Amino acid sequence: MIVPMLTLERTTRQFTEFIVSVHQYFWNMTTKRRKRLRSLICPGCAAVGTMRQILYGMPDPDVFDFEKYAVGGCCMNGDGTDPDIQCRNCEWEGLRKDLE
Repeated sequence: MIVPMLTLERTTRQFTEFIVSVHQYFWNMTTKRRKRLRSLICPGCAAVGTMRQILYGMPDPDVFDFEKYAVGGCCMNGDGTDPDIQCRNCEWEGLRKDLE
């Protein structure tokens, strides 16, 4: 198949413009580091370092670390309102993004 030179040049130019625009997009992106769970302060009891992550689903009692993680149950709302952290001392539950 013979491809006209004009089509090849136009395709190469479009590809180059695409690469440049994608590069500019990624260059302007910023990433925000989240605070460690150990540094978060519990709003319920004001303790530092007592937060743990909530995992949803049915844990295997033989291998699940109940000290490190909290069990959130098997059902989730799925709309972003499910708590994802819990305090070890006072059992407060909430969203991590609200504490950062």
